[in-house]
Amino acid sequence: MAKRILPIEFIDRLHKEFGPAAEDLIDQLISTEPAARTLRVLDNVDPYEINGYENLGKVPWCESAQWFKRNTVDDASPIHHSPGYQVGAWHIQEASGLLVDYMLLKIRAMGFRMNLMLDACAAPGGKTLTMLNYLPPMGLLVAAESQQDRLQTLMETVSRTGSPQVIVVNASATDWGAVPNLWDGILVDMPCSGEGMFRKNQEAIKEWSLVKCESCSKIQQSILESVVQSLQPGGWLIYSTCTYGFSENTELLMPWVKKGILKPMEIQIPEDWGFTLASTIDQRWPEGGSAWWALPGKIPGEGFFCAVLQKARLRDLVPWNVSIDSAHQTAEKAALLKGHMPKNAKIVRDGLTPWMREGVPSQDLAHALGRRRTSELQAQLDSQGFEWHEISLEEPLATWYLQGQTLRMGELQEGWNLMCYQGFGLGWMHKMGEKVTNYFPKSRRIKR
Repeated sequence: MAKRILPIEFIDRLHKEFGPAAEDLIDQLISTEPAARTLRVLDNVDPYEINGYENLGKVPWCESAQWFKRNTVDDASPIHHSPGYQVGAWHIQEASGLLVDYMLLKIRAMGFRMNLMLDACAAPGGKTLTMLNYLPPMGLLVAAESQQDRLQTLMETVSRTGSPQVIVVNASATDWGAVPNLWDGILVDMPCSGEGMFRKNQEAIKEWSLVKCESCSKIQQSILESVVQSLQPGGWLIYSTCTYGFSENTELLMPWVKKGILKPMEIQIPEDWGFTLASTIDQRWPEGGSAWWALPGKIPGEGFFCAVLQKARLRDLVPWNVSIDSAHQTAEKAALLKGHMPKNAKIVRDGLTPWMREGVPSQDLAHALGRRRTSELQAQLDSQGFEWHEISLEEPLATWYLQGQTLRMGELQEGWNLMCYQGFGLGWMHKMGEKVTNYFPKSRRIKR
């Protein structure tokens, strides 16, 4: 491969901040290929059914994830065209960012509440899926995104879960300070200068500048002020970026640590995983396992920073004046929360909404049925007199359905037919006499 040309200002700053560790990292960024992609299995559908899929081994810090590669000689279609992806049985995530899964595992083991959680900068939704995996049965997760052009991707990611426990909100992460001392825990995967993506994205190199880093740092400071204000006293915060610079990571967090508002948590990571303790790079950061960098060459992944902190229980910080606790059902939590949303926030997915419009079932409902169907959902649909017939699709029919083709199958019955793949709901077909309509959303259809 041709060597990448990195900005000289980036190289100079990396030498200044990372010291002896800079040279190896620069060599990795200039002359090595990106790490293999990782696939996280969310439900029991074997990814080996993807044409050309080859498992390269499990990701140690996320037991449900595996590195993979594809031989695309026989099938060059993108992996997100696979029916298993479209039913939400697996998702593609970057290996370094999956460290969040391990952090949530440890936070839960330490006895922290996870009843009400916020993913403050949620799109495209991979970390939302990770948080959902740790949500208790009556918990509530809010996935918030400010950018309209990223909101649709987040909506589709959440929709594929079929979960009634996720509310998607169009809101800036800087708005949540208006709702103080609310969340049990917050994940804030910050918008950043993207240095960690230099191996994967040439545009990230072209768009980089010290001015951009400074601008990102200012935005991050505003977001951090907001989410810390909105976090319950004693609540947990996962802070992450895909960049290296101190100004967007340790340097940004240090004032909060020095003031005693945020306390670094002590979490141990096996050394053979290859993550680098932040305190060994930035000596100003407290020693111990509370923050790490993922550095290409040290781990089989891209650049990533992650810190885990707890909000102090200070005397002047009182719990939110509207109590939302584990005794409330998910719907009760949602109702209480919606009465106290930030002024500019707009709910775009209010949990599981069964109907697209009167008499027409939603795509969310399709994903909530099949193997994900609960007795509560069945009772609700029974009370509304909704009936449907389930049809199992194998390849190539599943792909044809995803392309929006009209499948005139003998199994189709009058009314609504739920098209399923490996037992999971994929989408709807409707039959009325000789007329058959494919209701798979046009925005999600794959190209023929």
